[in-house]
Amino acid sequence: MTGDAIAGMAVLGLVLASGQFSWAIAGLPLAWVAVGALTGAYRPHVLSAGAHDLRAVLLAGLVLLAAVSVLDVAGVTLQRTTAIAAILATTGLASLVRFGTRIMIHAQRRAGRCTQRILVVGEAGPVIEMVERLHRATQAIEPVAVVVPADQVELVHGLGLPICALSESDYETTVAAAEEALADAVLLVPGSGIDTAVWRGVSRACEWHGLQIMFSPGVVDVATSAPFVSVAGVPVLAVPRPGPGGAGQFAKQLVDRAGAGIGLLLVWPVLAAIALAIRLESPGPVLFRQVRVGQNGTLFTMTKFRTMHINAEATLAELRHLNESEGPLFKLRDDPRITRVGRVLRRLSLDELPQLANVVNGTMSLVGPRPPLPREVEEYTRVERRRLLVKPGLTGLWQVGGRSELGWAEAVQLDIGYVESWSLPLDLRIMARTIPAILRRTGAF
Repeated sequence: MTGDAIAGMAVLGLVLASGQFSWAIAGLPLAWVAVGALTGAYRPHVLSAGAHDLRAVLLAGLVLLAAVSVLDVAGVTLQRTTAIAAILATTGLASLVRFGTRIMIHAQRRAGRCTQRILVVGEAGPVIEMVERLHRATQAIEPVAVVVPADQVELVHGLGLPICALSESDYETTVAAAEEALADAVLLVPGSGIDTAVWRGVSRACEWHGLQIMFSPGVVDVATSAPFVSVAGVPVLAVPRPGPGGAGQFAKQLVDRAGAGIGLLLVWPVLAAIALAIRLESPGPVLFRQVRVGQNGTLFTMTKFRTMHINAEATLAELRHLNESEGPLFKLRDDPRITRVGRVLRRLSLDELPQLANVVNGTMSLVGPRPPLPREVEEYTRVERRRLLVKPGLTGLWQVGGRSELGWAEAVQLDIGYVESWSLPLDLRIMARTIPAILRRTGAF
């Protein structure tokens, strides 16, 4: 990314030196980097592969040329010939910069640096074959440990690598092996003797701990949108981490911060009126602050309008036997702890408005799973913990899909579906459906 920005700035400097200035050309370096991010030009497997690298640069150039054509047809004033020449020059210079970068990376790898440390998991035969191919064919990836079924450990001693027995019940042992070997990624190689459920369990455990997952074809059914990369001449699927990443993450953060900031400015009279109503009805603070669990298990303080009497938490134990919800949640339709003003706020979801401040400070998102309590997370299964791979949100599929009327299993299914299929248009659709869902008051109590 830095090299592309330098290339763009260099071309911009030449254009300015020639006296051919325009604001459209001045924005070329930023536009080049932005388009590169959107087209995946900065993904690691792209940067290290010559053909993929050149294709990404050419695609970025074509997109910008198309943008210039559209702006020209729309009547936007710009020096078309100069802009086209600048884009072509940037494309060529960026290609040269990337070529030089690859040469330096390969030199570093020959010296044993800039390699990706990988844990290979599977049956002994395929693991031995993959490790040997990696040693012969590539300097970019270094196998640092292997995980095989317990009855096959003796078969892989000849590799000279640390060995861990594959557990079909405790997938954290694989994660521990990866962490002990300082692995950056986990490569799962096929074998008929390992059940598909084990592969899924291992991949989810590694994914939760931030390890890159790669599947050799034949392991499990995975999304076809995952990019293929070549590992020692074998095409493997590099599975992207669920949720927003790269340009998508930047776009989501931009929408979150801007949307929440504008929202706070627009609703401050409503916030003031609600604060006054709470203060007049019952003693105690206007705001309720509570520790919740955010992305990747990080704790944060969530802020809401107080909707319950001040001793609500102390009396929760007395009401647990009346719980109407499944799983770790506590829900009670006629909860005696809720004040009259609080009941109105909950029905209209107005008690959530202070969480706009949480979105502004980056601990929450406008759209995402419900932020859970630490005691709820303690009861989560491995599958349910996938809800924590993204930031919790003010609204989400659970909000527009029925709120408290949804069973726990249904809510989890919606949240995991959101995590695994996130896109910015999906966020926008959920936000558009939120107001009608609130006005219907379905499942609000």
